Amino acid sequence: MVVFGDGEDAQVFLSSADWMPRNFYRRVEAMYPMEDKDIKARILHEIVPVYLRDNVKARELLSDGTYHRISPQDGEPHFRAQQELLHLHEQHHSDGASPASASYSVASPEHAEHTDHTEHS
Repeated sequence: MVVFGDGEDAQVFLSSADWMPRNFYRRVEAMYPMEDKDIKARILHEIVPVYLRDNVKARELLSDGTYHRISPQDGEPHFRAQQELLHLHEQHHSDGASPASASYSVASPEHAEHTDHTEHS
């Protein structure tokens, strides 16, 4: 998932795999624009914010091409994006609703502070 810009003008693209050298040299990778407005809104308002809050598994790409692992600040609760997304999925599907008919919302920061869904490593 790649996002350029912000707000209503943001362009969202999805791709077929990890952008790692072994993937570029051994196979063809595809990237395409997300044009469906509902899916684009979910990506921008529900999925991306969760990943931006990750302070357990996230890495920041620095200008020199190296990565810096993000860590919680002193007193900040651990927040792992994939665990939070799994938790949200389980919440929304516990009533037996099909994934296609489910509506999603991201937990508020207050929820994340009281519920730790992370594996500490």
